Amino acid sequence: MGASMTPIKVGDEVVCVDDGSATAHQYVYAVRDCIVQGEKYIVRWVGVNPATGNICVRLVGITRPQDYPFRADRFRPIVKTDISIFTAMLAPSPKQRVDADA
Repeated sequence: MGASMTPIKVGDEVVCVDDGSATAHQYVYAVRDCIVQGEKYIVRWVGVNPATGNICVRLVGITRPQDYPFRADRFRPIVKTDISIFTAMLAPSPKQRVDADA
């Protein structure tokens, strides 16, 4: 994960940004990814993969052989934004009477 990226934690909803066609590493382990770019997932585990040193995640409902994790940089947290302040700004304001003699 890059320094400017929001850290991913257990329970976060994430979107896959790299479903990566199989890499040489995946061929070695005969692991075929079952994630799809643009799809949403929920993180069930975050940690360091001792085999690679990468920050990795495991996802709810997806188990790879030997529960091998996915690199966390293949996902982006879904940040839910409250836009109510902006919608309130669009609401018409009550008209105020202005005295022309003032």
